[in-house]
Amino acid sequence: MTTRHRPTQIKKLHVNGDYTIFVTPDQVQINIGIVTEGKNVTDIQKRNAETTSAVISAILQLGIANEKIKTTEFRIEPVYDFENGQQHFIGYRVIHQLQVNVSDIALIGPVIDQAIANGATSVSNIQFSVSHPERYYQNALKKAIEEAHQKAIVISQTIDAVLNPTPLKIEELSNRPVPYQSVQLFKSSATPIQPGEMAISANVKVEYQYFPRHRQQ
Repeated sequence: MTTRHRPTQIKKLHVNGDYTIFVTPDQVQINIGIVTEGKNVTDIQKRNAETTSAVISAILQLGIANEKIKTTEFRIEPVYDFENGQQHFIGYRVIHQLQVNVSDIALIGPVIDQAIANGATSVSNIQFSVSHPERYYQNALKKAIEEAHQKAIVISQTIDAVLNPTPLKIEELSNRPVPYQSVQLFKSSATPIQPGEMAISANVKVEYQYFPRHRQQ
């Protein structure tokens, strides 16, 4: 009599792994605005240009390269006042927005102070980042995969199974930097700015194959 063996059923195990690396930013992007208003459009455009040139010159003197400063917006618009439901023309407004990319965190405060001292009317949208974030992400990805593997080992040992250590499939779920607040203030005699930290995370879903330790014949 021939004994037939039941085909071995492939059993799969799915585990998630995640890891986060906190990195101190090493660069920042700042938006600086110069706004002038008046009745004579030619006059206020000239004043705006002079103020903008003064702001740029002061920033350059701090060691910021010229190519790190660019205009992101320039517009001239009429200004109206409303009285008793009526619209009254009162003049013009010239708006010039500069974007400054600073690669030395220590210069953030001086850049802001010099811009305001030379006529800038607004500083906004300060965005911290890290150069070469992919290097940190690759490290986080490695750690996330290792964590998933350790989970698979623990689960297989718990259910008394033999784990195939080579994954059948690895899926990346997300990789996005997230702002993280730091409790340590930026040390500067100028305007104090808190860079905090950037959280670079890697998340994976890993599929393994395992077998019962005692197979039925």
